[in-house]
Amino acid sequence: MSALVTPEMIDLQPVPIPDVSKAEIVEAIAGAQGPLLNFVAVNAHTLYLAERDAEFAAILRESERFCDGFGVHLLALAQGLPRPQHRNTPTDFMWDVFAKLSSLGKTVYLLGDEPGVTEKFAALLEARFPGLVCGFHHGFFKPEDESALVAEINASHPHLLCVGMGQPRQEKWAHRLRNELQCPAAFHIGASMAFAVDARRRGPQWATDHGLEWLFRVLAEPRKMFTRYFVEIPWLVVRSLKWRVTPKGQT
Repeated sequence: MSALVTPEMIDLQPVPIPDVSKAEIVEAIAGAQGPLLNFVAVNAHTLYLAERDAEFAAILRESERFCDGFGVHLLALAQGLPRPQHRNTPTDFMWDVFAKLSSLGKTVYLLGDEPGVTEKFAALLEARFPGLVCGFHHGFFKPEDESALVAEINASHPHLLCVGMGQPRQEKWAHRLRNELQCPAAFHIGASMAFAVDARRRGPQWATDHGLEWLFRVLAEPRKMFTRYFVEIPWLVVRSLKWRVTPKGQT
């Protein structure tokens, strides 16, 4: 049964999203008991990938997903659905997760991002929450090293595995190994570690709060972000209008 149970389900296509609060997500992560639960932030880019990748869409439906980003609000409006009341970006509320786990004496293993970034983030976490980090590894490991990495994670006995390898790789990786990873929860945080140690630029808080973070992301990474915001979202809006007038199961 899902850890994020709510009657407020936004019946968004291609993946419905529970409308849950930050506090509910934090409690669900801290209270996870296993088998592995995957906590996934869903934004417009996630939905774009899911629409074009049936495997990824299926994984999302089996995950503990929640709304991340104003793009989801836009698509909900385009589909004639109520806007989610909550918007939860891992980069912002992961600190609440870490504080909660630290207060409970639980530990975290960090996996992802580039070599050097993970070490800096681990040091940052240890400075704020001594004893929280039980291990870390960058996300650019070779396939032949995967078994040893999983063994290392399991040997450290984390309550939470933070995975930052980008969508859909991070979700597919954890889902594929869900029966081998011996921890109750995986929290998929994308580039959050890089943002936290200033290895990547995100934009000021006021822009994030008012749905303008995309502008600063485009300015910082124009090649990568132009497609995400000026191709993917318009494509999804057009698809949303089609979903709105087409009976379910016929798209």
